[in-house]
Amino acid sequence: GQGERAVQLLMEMKERGVEPDVITFSIVLLACEKGGLWEQALQVLREMGRRGVEPDITCFNSAIAACEKHVQWLNILQLLIRMNSQGLTPDETSFSAAINSCAQAGEWARALQVFGTMMRRGVEPDITSFSGAISACELGGQWERALDLVDEMTQRNLDPSVPIFNAAIGACESSGQGKPALRLLDDMERAGLVPDATSFGKAARACEVGMQWELLQSLHEKMSERGIKLDGVTSFHSDKTTPAMHQRAEDSEELDLQQRDELLTLKENLENADRRLAEMEKELKKFQEKSEKTDEIEGAKHEGASKMEGKPETGKRGKKSTAKARGGRRAK
Repeated sequence: GQGERAVQLLMEMKERGVEPDVITFSIVLLACEKGGLWEQALQVLREMGRRGVEPDITCFNSAIAACEKHVQWLNILQLLIRMNSQGLTPDETSFSAAINSCAQAGEWARALQVFGTMMRRGVEPDITSFSGAISACELGGQWERALDLVDEMTQRNLDPSVPIFNAAIGACESSGQGKPALRLLDDMERAGLVPDATSFGKAARACEVGMQWELLQSLHEKMSERGIKLDGVTSFHSDKTTPAMHQRAEDSEELDLQQRDELLTLKENLENADRRLAEMEKELKKFQEKSEKTDEIEGAKHEGASKMEGKPETGKRGKKSTAKARGGRRAK
């Protein structure tokens, strides 16, 4: 390809004793960028150092772009460090490539770290920078940060696209945040965008993971009105998901099923406990009623016995007294 031919010509210049300048090197690096020749691009930068030619920001960005095509995130970060050591400030192109490469590699924390560095240095982020940062939020389930980034885009008069909104909703999905996901759907419509099946699928999944059934029901009604039907893939996978995102979705689905099983078991146990408690209360009530009746019967028996014991004693004493009285009268 042209990139390999350009590198070959550069080496021939060296053999002939011709000293290439920074413009020559930048042309070769641009050819490497177009061909995605990241190894050759890094080789050219090393050659510049050996020849004492200082790379400018254009040279670095071409090498970074070549590395980005092959998700060489670590090499890109090393190039950013080298730029700083040479007194060059990475621009939005440099930072955006680093952010996107880290996000594509699943290094979401590093991607957000680079975005933060970009902001602290006063480099104005573009749509590509925000897109990479929000994709990183989706990978890491950083839903609050994703919402903040979408809001910041609007404040900077940058219009989030449907894929950017979908990435933000995806961050809510993995965290089970149904309410923020539905808010993003509303924000899409207010921005004049039409949510697609991926948008609704991720929002529905957010409600499911968070077990927010009322929100899910209202979302299903809204989807039915629009004639949107979700299959098992579109409901929580976009066309640009990474293997790490696929694995996370599968793990989340498995965890959700386990949680549902546990909840169903808990529900059955509670229902059984309620039934057992009701039965015990009935048995206790019967026992109390039986005890009260027994106490009444025993009380009645005791009272009757007391009365029966009192009457005979009174009668005997009366007869003896009468007899004494009669006897006394006879003696007289």
